[in-house]
Amino acid sequence: MKPALRWTHEDYRREMTRAIDAMHNKPYPVDMIIDLRQVMHNPPNLINICRDARLRLKEFDNLIVVISNNRFWQTLNNTVVRQMPGAHVNVFFTRSVDEAYRAVEDAQQARDYPYDNDSPASAS
Repeated sequence: MKPALRWTHEDYRREMTRAIDAMHNKPYPVDMIIDLRQVMHNPPNLINICRDARLRLKEFDNLIVVISNNRFWQTLNNTVVRQMPGAHVNVFFTRSVDEAYRAVEDAQQARDYPYDNDSPASAS
């Protein structure tokens, strides 16, 4: 997911619905990378969007990697975590795409699922 310079609540709803559908259609966890490095203008209801995202993503055993050069996103995440302690979502912050892919790779290896390229492999 890579929001534009100016993104709206409708952009979020459309992309989150797409991501959730993709996660439901796989027999294993789907990790998500959100690149926020170019975002300059956020919707006025950003805190509600973050709460909604936590509620919608808490059912999945996945990693959400946020790429950002701005500590604002970490502060916002920490605020929402304190407001919603029961809605656990594994969020990791990084500054580069390479770090994001490494984090996803590490999470996938730690899970040790017997799947490769959407095809179940024998767990032998």
